[in-house]
Amino acid sequence: MNLDLDEMIEWFTGILANDYEDKLRIGNITDLVDSILNNEYTMNLVRNKFGSPMDFYEFLIYYFDVCINLEKLDLSVIIEHNQKRLNTDIKFIKLYQGDFRMNTPITLSEENFRNVKIIPANSFSHWYKLASVTLGNNVTKIEDRAFERCSSLNNFIISNSVESIGFEAFTVSALSEIIIPGNVKEISKSAFSYCRDLKKVVLQNGIEEIRECAFDYCLLLSDINIPDSVKYLGKAAFSQCKELKNVIIGNGISKILSRTFYYCNSLSNLKIGSGVKKIGPISFYHCEQLETIILPDNSGLVIDDGAFSYCEKLQNFIIPNINIHFYDSVFYNCYNLSTLTYKGTLSDYNKKVSYEKSWLANSWVENLKASDKTITIIYKKPEEFM
Repeated sequence: MNLDLDEMIEWFTGILANDYEDKLRIGNITDLVDSILNNEYTMNLVRNKFGSPMDFYEFLIYYFDVCINLEKLDLSVIIEHNQKRLNTDIKFIKLYQGDFRMNTPITLSEENFRNVKIIPANSFSHWYKLASVTLGNNVTKIEDRAFERCSSLNNFIISNSVESIGFEAFTVSALSEIIIPGNVKEISKSAFSYCRDLKKVVLQNGIEEIRECAFDYCLLLSDINIPDSVKYLGKAAFSQCKELKNVIIGNGISKILSRTFYYCNSLSNLKIGSGVKKIGPISFYHCEQLETIILPDNSGLVIDDGAFSYCEKLQNFIIPNINIHFYDSVFYNCYNLSTLTYKGTLSDYNKKVSYEKSWLANSWVENLKASDKTITIIYKKPEEFM
């Protein structure tokens, strides 16, 4: 701004006294602001005195404690202004972070996004008072950290026009539920990580990529159904989701990568899609409530190091009659594992099952029983050997 504080106050007070004397009552200040913003003459004054509507908004909010009516505010003005300033160092955005005098929760509707196609990086980062957002149907992209650390953001509706969600776009927000439309092709790394209030995620068919740590540390998330359209599921995508109980992995996934469901302590129901050919290192590490695992009937399946280690309640592991290879310590510290069943003959087992020397490490193999149809490997707890 080119004016000092005294000049700004004098100028604004002059408008109040001369042109809007009948609106000086408390409670009409928002109407006053709306009148100024919607009047061509007064907006020309704003531009002449403040340089841009944005600087005028800053002035009103900070010095007069005005809560501007955001229902009709065109956010493309803010976003355009954002791109002309250095990174996120914008007074307007900082004023909405809750550090000043705005106590009313902020709601943004489709109308606010009517001219917005891309929500640029950091646009609403740290808007602590932002509580609810409904995107307009023109928005195609949510860029990196666009809504990060919006600690009051409980409700967010993603329009069907959105095609991608950027890095850490919603990290550490207060979302409790999110529906991600099938038109979204990519959910980027850490997009919803540390959303500790997130209880429900709906992934619609059409999504193709869920990148690394996308939902990491969503502590209250209870169920996830990954649709068949998803071809890539990144490392640690759902790691440390402590309340995650039910998981369905769609048939489009070929690899479950390292730490994908790491430390999902409550995971008790797991369905692995038929397309899976590799289960990566420690991918189900410390999934302590898993009791039974049924592998997909997919020849050439590889189970990597420690994939099911510390699954302490695991009792039954069923292997289909396929070519399969186990790497080291797959069942490390699975103390309660009692049966490992191969759905085939002993001859099939000898031909099709290969493994590293220590694949059953720390699982205490007692003996091998064979019949025409199944092979059951019996395990003992360590104290039974004493």
